Amino acid sequence: KPGTDTALMLGIAHTLVKTGRVDREFLSRYCEGYDRFERYLLGGHDGEPAKTAQWAANITRLSSEAIEELALDMARHKTLI
Repeated sequence: KPGTDTALMLGIAHTLVKTGRVDREFLSRYCEGYDRFERYLLGGHDGEPAKTAQWAANITRLSSEAIEELALDMARHKTLI
C-alpha cells in the first residue's frame, strides 16, 4: 500500500529487537538517540502501541508473517534499505 513504508520499517525493526538481532555495540558507538527510538518502538510509554509486525500489517495490508519473515531474512544477509 503506497505511503506505508515507515510502518513496514518499524514492524521490521520491532521484529529485529524482539528476536535479539540488534547490534547494540554498533548502535551505542555510531548512533545517537537509539535508546529513545527503541522505547518508541516497544511502546508502552505515552500510550503509544508497540510497533509490532501485526501493528504494521494493519497499516500496510501485508501479513504479519510476511513482515517477520522479511525482517529475519534481512538479518541473515547484508541488506540496505
